Amino acid sequence: MEHEALHDAIQNAFDVLAAHDGRIEDEQRALVAGLIERCEIAAMNTDADLGPWERRELGLARAAHAAGWLRLSLTAAHKALQVSELPKDQYDYGWTYSQHQIEKFAD
Repeated sequence: MEHEALHDAIQNAFDVLAAHDGRIEDEQRALVAGLIERCEIAAMNTDADLGPWERRELGLARAAHAAGWLRLSLTAAHKALQVSELPKDQYDYGWTYSQHQIEKFAD
């Protein structure tokens, strides 16, 4: 249930950001920072740990937030939440494939 509420809150935050037409205010920064934290907590496994894919996406979310790219930040936090919901076989495949693509195009 927490994940559904977070998906809705993220969509609402996108709507709020769109309504401000690119103007960043402290309220929006705080809203997005709070959602990143909530996504991190919700994405944790039963051992209160994050998988590598979630850590990468949440790191991107925080970097984008610090740079003022709030929509990108929300997208990365949302992705962290979504990948945490994947079955293990799909997670492993997606993580391995994305790592391969990063390495392939890093040169």
